[in-house]
Amino acid sequence: MRRITLAAILVLCALSDVARAANVDELVRILFTEKNFKLRANAARLLGKSKDARALKPLVEALKDEHPIVRSAACAALPNFDDVRVIGEIEKMESDADDAVRKACKAALKTLQRPKTSASTGKKPALDLIDIKKVGSKDLDPMHTTLKDAIKREIENGRPLFSVESDPARGYRLIGGVVCEDQLRGKDTILFCKVNMVLARMPGKVILGSIGATGGATIIDPKKASDRAATQSALFNAFAKSLIEDAVSVVNQDRAQNGEETLK
Repeated sequence: MRRITLAAILVLCALSDVARAANVDELVRILFTEKNFKLRANAARLLGKSKDARALKPLVEALKDEHPIVRSAACAALPNFDDVRVIGEIEKMESDADDAVRKACKAALKTLQRPKTSASTGKKPALDLIDIKKVGSKDLDPMHTTLKDAIKREIENGRPLFSVESDPARGYRLIGGVVCEDQLRGKDTILFCKVNMVLARMPGKVILGSIGATGGATIIDPKKASDRAATQSALFNAFAKSLIEDAVSVVNQDRAQNGEETLK
């Protein structure tokens, strides 16, 4: 046993970063067979630093280790892989009996659940528009399709801070819809529309704040479907710019509260 322990110390303390990444199997062996909890915890930390895909499953299993220091180390190591599939396993640890484990897992969840900025990833944060639809409806009706398209165009051409994605594992989601009605003002027919939405952070649909827009425009000939459609489209294009500005403000407020880089 003495010889195994000394070997473990040499593996954990003497290897370069490259050698550690190539020695994942040995670190995993230590994680599950070494009786010294400090060596097991150190193995978990080094597996996290390796960022080797082979280390992900063993670290998830290490969340069940008998010693809280090892469980804490496994929690802290998992965000290094930036894999949202482990979120569910870490969430189970929020009820751990040890306070240090709960804190480590809470910090890990915060890192994994937070959408990344373009500066840190080279990619724009994802924004999902799938829930822009009539309340209670499973499918988009023509009006909500028009609003969704207007917002997408604004994101892509107006202020391109987001990438539009459907059901991203991690990102933001707009939830809500629009109602429109005709209002008679003298001889004119005004198309008046009101948008109400909330912005949520994914996964989990954590509500960050609400955004909205209201306004109206005169329909040149209310009897012509083309005139009505053109008026609606013009309104929604104007709404889209305001909605995205407000969405960026809500996202940045959330990121600033958590000490993270804001969208520019």
